[in-house]
Amino acid sequence: MGQVFPPELYATKYPDIYPIINGKKFIPPNDRAQNWQPNFSAPDLLDAAKESVQQYFQKYPKMTYMAISVNEGRGYDQSPASLAAIKEYQKKYPNPQIAAAEFYSQTYWSFMNKLGEWMQTNEPGKLLLGLAYNDVSMAPDFKLSPNIIVMTVVHISEVKSDVILLPHLVGASTLSDWLKVSHHYGQHEWLEGMGFLIPRSYTHYYSRFVKAVKASGAQDMYQALECDPN
Repeated sequence: MGQVFPPELYATKYPDIYPIINGKKFIPPNDRAQNWQPNFSAPDLLDAAKESVQQYFQKYPKMTYMAISVNEGRGYDQSPASLAAIKEYQKKYPNPQIAAAEFYSQTYWSFMNKLGEWMQTNEPGKLLLGLAYNDVSMAPDFKLSPNIIVMTVVHISEVKSDVILLPHLVGASTLSDWLKVSHHYGQHEWLEGMGFLIPRSYTHYYSRFVKAVKASGAQDMYQALECDPN
């Protein structure tokens, strides 16, 4: 997010896009900081993102997509407006963590959707990639723009124990939730290396997963495999 919303350029021009954390406005110290997310509800965020998208494709005209993925750390907005919205979500989701994830997911994907719709006219043929990860991993309740790639982050090695392909309490699976709202679908996986003592190449589970995506009629499937030396 620091690459897309660089604080050295946008902290003065678009201060409202940066979050309130622990009661204070948080401005990232540099464009590599991972412990924050933009305020996805901020009206100026869309304007800032449009600028970054245009600059990116001017600089890299041959790139087919641009990623606006959440940072590794959390650091989501805790402004009074966001906290009040999360409280409203708790009427439906009593668990405060689930309520917060639902709120942040809806606001992130709503922002991405508006940007994707703008790109259809202003950057035709280009795709926008979003990451369904940590607190924005819940599928929104609306169909996404046809130029958005959803990249989930589920553990293929736990495809059975986490019932990724099987219906959960509301009658749909994690995978089907996302395939229902997306045109382009992808999966980011930790394959092997740092943090794991054995390779995580579960070919049978991968086969089941990819066949399920294909059977859904998804337009295409992208795959990212993260491998670090052990």
